[in-house]
Amino acid sequence: MSFPVLLFFLVSTTSAASSLNEALMARYSEQERISFLAGDEEQIALNFPPTATLKRGVAVVLAETGYQGLTLQSGSALARRMRRWGWHVVVVPVKFDSEAEQSNQASTPTAYTDNTGQWLQAETWQTHLRLVTAGIFSQFADEPGYKLVVCQGMTAAQLLNLNAQQKVSAPDSYIVIAPFWPEASQNQQIASWIADTAVPVLDIAGGLANHWSAKTMALRNDSAQSGLKMHYRQRQLPESAAGISGIPGHTSPFISRLSKEIYGWTRYLGW
Repeated sequence: MSFPVLLFFLVSTTSAASSLNEALMARYSEQERISFLAGDEEQIALNFPPTATLKRGVAVVLAETGYQGLTLQSGSALARRMRRWGWHVVVVPVKFDSEAEQSNQASTPTAYTDNTGQWLQAETWQTHLRLVTAGIFSQFADEPGYKLVVCQGMTAAQLLNLNAQQKVSAPDSYIVIAPFWPEASQNQQIASWIADTAVPVLDIAGGLANHWSAKTMALRNDSAQSGLKMHYRQRQLPESAAGISGIPGHTSPFISRLSKEIYGWTRYLGW
């Protein structure tokens, strides 16, 4: 019997964030880490095998550093919850070349853009995402099950763009959390990328306090509905749920809600 493979990633957006990732990764034991190749570069990921008898697939978590949403801490909390449901969860931190990060810092924001992540070029982001996704898919090529990619924010926008261009291997489903890109024309295209893909999409609106994503929330839903997209669902999380909890042993409201939405979505798909 075939079972789903879930994908989540952790994307570092600054040199300081990369150093922070390394420090946070050091908190986890060697038994919790695995390595894989993204192109020619070795990457380290956190590995959480399922604890349930019935194995449902592999989950690789794609998130962004910061104080809200899918951070390394909250991604690990999600992994611990989902492993009890039979998922093999992998949380992958991704670094970006510091020179590429600095190449666009001097650009001036306009009335139609802001400087959120503006220094990181879309092409650079996409190159790294292609290498990381190819590497992690290759690492788990022999694992049975579906492939479910879970990502948020700018990472989600770029993955949807890559999928539209057929530059990445299409998963069996995307779960996108508040997708956006801080440039007006590309941000508007997210709705069409979702509507045009044959891949089932769970669109988590809210959950990140970001006005770029909020601008396209209704458009994403309307485009999918008018385009008669099969297997599309939009669910809204309160912005207040996005913060992570620093209390040991306590699952944040964001992870609690997100994990339940993922559970319901996969059941709806018959997985």
